[in-house]
Amino acid sequence: MDMETEPTWTAEIGNLHRHGFNSLVAIVDIILLAYPVKILHFVYTCAYGWCYAIVTFIYWIQDTKKNIVYEQIDYGKPFQIALIFTMLTILTFVMQIIHFLAYQLKLYLKEKYVEMKKKCFSNDSSV
Repeated sequence: MDMETEPTWTAEIGNLHRHGFNSLVAIVDIILLAYPVKILHFVYTCAYGWCYAIVTFIYWIQDTKKNIVYEQIDYGKPFQIALIFTMLTILTFVMQIIHFLAYQLKLYLKEKYVEMKKKCFSNDSSV
């Protein structure tokens, strides 16, 4: 096993902590909190991503050979960059739609729960 190329178990735990727990907390946050979700909110995520892209481009343009942020993002290939950022924008929109539908489901379930609770208490008072 080459220690330079093979990840260690501590690196895997760090990776799980960085990505797995963060995702878990985000999902619990979405389920428990009552902030409204709209489909148009994807604009904020896209704006953040496009600003990040501009910053990485400015960094890359300073030294095109040495300043590589990610190997997959080669600003020397404009068609590839346009495709990557277009796909990420579409993915962001799709994920926002999924988030919106989950929010709508949560509202529907809450409405049904409150309706059921009212029905149960109204039946108890008539007895």
